[in-house]
Amino acid sequence: GIAIESSLNPRFKRVTDRISTANFQLNNNKDQYKEAHIIVAYAPTQARSEKDPKICEEFYNELQKITSKH
Repeated sequence: GIAIESSLNPRFKRVTDRISTANFQLNNNKDQYKEAHIIVAYAPTQARSEKDPKICEEFYNELQKITSKH
């Protein structure tokens, strides 16, 4: 899960049942803002991946899509 101070106005997105993101702006007190991007990912276990390699492949493909955006 993700816990972020509500005053930062975070935007949460559930990408899949194993991947979520949160985005919010950080102020450096000089009226300049930077966007923060957090990714939470729960990879399939090795045992699960061995039983169904497609699940592992789909997970890492989706994770790659998300990380290439930022």
